[in-house]
Amino acid sequence: MDAVAKDVERFCIFEDDLPRSGGRWPEYAATMILCFDRWESDMAIGSLWTFFQSTPIPFHGLDNLLFIMDAMMDQAEQPMPWMARRHIKEQTRPHSGRMPPLQNPLSFKPGVLATVSVRIYTRQHATMQGALRVEGNQEVCFRSGLELLYLLREITKHPFALEPMESEHV
Repeated sequence: MDAVAKDVERFCIFEDDLPRSGGRWPEYAATMILCFDRWESDMAIGSLWTFFQSTPIPFHGLDNLLFIMDAMMDQAEQPMPWMARRHIKEQTRPHSGRMPPLQNPLSFKPGVLATVSVRIYTRQHATMQGALRVEGNQEVCFRSGLELLYLLREITKHPFALEPMESEHV
């Protein structure tokens, strides 16, 4: 088994053990690899790797990461959003009809803090649902983008704590 096949098997999240055929993309292409390097001013810094890009996509903040992930899913047309996004002004987005080529093989530089595999199964109710796998093959499902953010903070050991509010004395 070559190194590429080992990386695919080690990091990709498959829906089940059934082989896929006839779809637009191979089953493994739905996995995104998130590499976290550091926290800077309460902002996660790292890179996102996919089979659709030959180079990493840097992210600065977890909110930026969610937008990048959503854009990658839009570009790959998988999974399709359950409903159209709402906009302040009327917008039309022409569909190019051209899908990005699949970059092969997957290569990435592991994150300094953590490397996480993420697979989005569906995008319903203006958010995303899926599974993530951390190093060591521990897999956790999430029900929303917010829940994903909490899991990523936990995995990267970010010291999240709200400052206690002072009670108003009457």
